[in-house]
Amino acid sequence: MRKRAHEENLKHLDYKQLYEVWASEAEQDSKRLIEIARRMTQLCPDEPAAWDALATSIRGLLFPSDRSEPGSSEREQIQKNLLFIEMMEAWNMVLRLNPREANVAWNRAISFDEVGLYEDAAQEFLHAADLVQKFPSEIAPDLGVAFFLAGRCLYSVGKTQQAETALRQALEAGMSDDAETWELLAEVLKKEGKAEEAAVADKKAAELDI
Repeated sequence: MRKRAHEENLKHLDYKQLYEVWASEAEQDSKRLIEIARRMTQLCPDEPAAWDALATSIRGLLFPSDRSEPGSSEREQIQKNLLFIEMMEAWNMVLRLNPREANVAWNRAISFDEVGLYEDAAQEFLHAADLVQKFPSEIAPDLGVAFFLAGRCLYSVGKTQQAETALRQALEAGMSDDAETWELLAEVLKKEGKAEEAAVADKKAAELDI
């Protein structure tokens, strides 16, 4: 009965009112936030903020901040969860409506990465990097980090050549002083049989790790 009354109440609020309720810091119930955001997308299906609110709300339910990193079995369960699929589709809608949203591509990448869908994650990190370069913004994801994470994901699925390209792009984009980037590049180069280049990368990583 209480849920039905809540749903009826939502029907009488316009988009602006719903967004204000959704954005309220006092509102902590992820399931209710999802209901509100879904109603927002119904009222204004061409509003990117409504779809972003829906995806963000679902993420809050699937990946609560007070929970540790999911194990392999839990990651597989999340991959198949209809809410996970809905979250990704909602963020995809944001990108359709506003193709410049690098942060949305980044959020999709992080979510794919967290559930072990590394190839999908890599493509989204590269997408985010592409958007950052095309549409620079102070609040955009870090370009070098995006390339590094793409390289890490590509390496994890055995795509070493693509991983090397992404990691070299990371170095060019500001990660040249990061030991971890050089360490991973060295691993990739070893897998590719490029022993001399790997030794150079290892040496650089060691110098930075002092």
